[in-house]
Formats: sequence, structure tokens, C-alpha cells
Amino acid sequence: MNAPSKPIQAITKRNRGTEAFGAGNWAECISCLESAIAIVEELPSESGFDKPIFLAGCRAELAGAYGHLGRYEESVAAADSALQLFRPIGYKKLLALYPNEAAYYFAAAFNRAQSLYGLHKLDEAQNAFVEAQQLFYPDGPPDLDRELTDHDRQIMRWRKLCYERVEAIENEKRGANNESSLLHSPRGQEQGCFIATAVYGSNEAPEVAMLRHYRDDYLRYKVRGRIFIRLYYSGLGKCLAGVISNHFEFIIPSLRKALDRFVHGHIHRCLDRCRIGLTNHCGGHR
Repeated sequence: MNAPSKPIQAITKRNRGTEAFGAGNWAECISCLESAIAIVEELPSESGFDKPIFLAGCRAELAGAYGHLGRYEESVAAADSALQLFRPIGYKKLLALYPNEAAYYFAAAFNRAQSLYGLHKLDEAQNAFVEAQQLFYPDGPPDLDRELTDHDRQIMRWRKLCYERVEAIENEKRGANNESSLLHSPRGQEQGCFIATAVYGSNEAPEVAMLRHYRDDYLRYKVRGRIFIRLYYSGLGKCLAGVISNHFEFIIPSLRKALDRFVHGHIHRCLDRCRIGLTNHCGGHR
């Protein structure tokens, strides 16, 4: 049996990467997408394979996977590379010519903004969310007198998501609700998840990483979430973790089961909305 052609190998790798993204297997996703990129980059330009579009889509999704792992600099670099390929085409033309790839344009812009926020570059993140919001309907929303398509509704949801991010960053910059201390609080691994670390036994556990990103990419954008973070890091979290480790070790297995359900259920769904990989928007890659 003949080996599959290079384009088929690349498409297969990319589809596996997309599936891994949907399952929250970020390391596998990154490995598959990087392999797909490496295969396509070696193809000659006259191969008949649309290299720029394929590479842009891979890098847009790669930006989301890097972001989930807190590798924000790499996420921004991947998103920038995707946007350089997408911008000359534009969203409308991209949608007409490559409908399965169009949503990745938004993914690149949105994931870039999320990672700039993770780097605490608030002004740049705010501008990036505005840019992502303006990719669609630059001349205004669709005519509401006509029947809206599923595509229209999806775009409106994305625009609303960007608007919420812009508003949340503006509130954070102003120190809204007397929460200005959060503006200067460290992100990522610099500020630990004390209870989860006590339960899982390591700050490097995948579930602890997911909880950190839930805090950074979701809770920080919500008023109640910011109140919870401030309370947790006032000393309560560290105190409870110490009590569990020193006096209630017997409940750790039960806590781990509860956290597993929370992490792989609620948190995974929330992060899917915050860090877009487009597994639910584009289907497979052809």
C-alpha cells in the first residue's frame, strides 16, 4: 500500500490536533499541529495545496492551545503569524472562498487578545479584542428585518464575547468595585492554586493548570469571580490548603473526585468559550 501523500498526512495531523483541542489534550494538540505545519512548509509552492490558508488555520488553533498552557508569548506569536496570512484576504472573501477556515480568522484575533491579557498587557489586549470584534460587519450589523442565519447568530455571540472582554478590562484598569489590587496580581504559575495543589500533590498537575487558566481566562472577567479571587488570595486559600494537608488528608481522595468532575465538566466548557479552537464551528479540515 502506498504511503499517503504529504497533503493528506498534513490534513490528518491537523484533524487529530483539532480533536485533541476539543478533548483538552493541549500537548497532543500542539504536537499534531506543529507536525502538520512542518509537513506543509516543505511542500513546493506549485503543489496545488493552498499553503497560506492551511498554515493560518493551524497557527490560529495553535495560539489557543499555547494559551491554555500559559505559554502566552508563543500564543501571541502564533496568532500574529496567522493574522499576517488572513488579513490580506479579509473575512468576507475568506468566508466566500474557504468557509471551513473563515472562523479561524476570528480565532487568531481572539486568542491573541486573550494571551495579551495573560501577559498583563491590558491596553494591547483591549485593542486586540476591539479588532477581533470588528472583523465582522465592519459597516454595521446585518439587516434585522431579514431572517438571521446560524452564521449571523454565531458572529453576534462572538461580538458579544469581545464586548464583554473590552468592558471587563476597562473595569479592571479603573480598579472597579475597589478591586484594583487584582490589576497588579500575578498570573499563571506565579500565584498558585493552593487547595488544588494540596489535593493533586503537585503544582504541575494538568488539573491545577486548568484551574489556573479558569482563574485567568474566565473568573477575572466576572465581577463575582474577581471578588472570589481577592478573597481566596487574602489568605483563605492557603489556610484551607494547610488544614486539609495537615489535618484532613483522609478527605483528599473525595476532594480529588469532586475537582475532577468540576475541571473536566464546568471548567472545560467555560474555557472552550474563552479560548477558541473552533472545533464546534468548522467541522473537519479538507
